[in-house]
This record gives sequence, structure tokens and C-alpha cells, in this order.
Amino acid sequence: EIINRKIRAIPAVRSTETFVYLKLRKQIYTWGTR
Repeated sequence: EIINRKIRAIPAVRSTETFVYLKLRKQIYTWGTR
């Protein structure tokens, strides 16, 4: 529960991580289809 609260306290960090992850996936996908 404490961990859950900490994660909820920093949603910006989570969204940034997700954004970076999606960006990386897009780059890998583009590179793989070349």
C-alpha cells in the first residue's frame, strides 16, 4: 500500500517513463522495417 501511494504521488514520472518507452518502441519498429 505504501508503494502504491508513492507511485500515485509521482504520476508525472510514470507518464514520462511510458512516453520514453513508446518512443523507443517506435524507433525500434521503424528501424526493423527499413
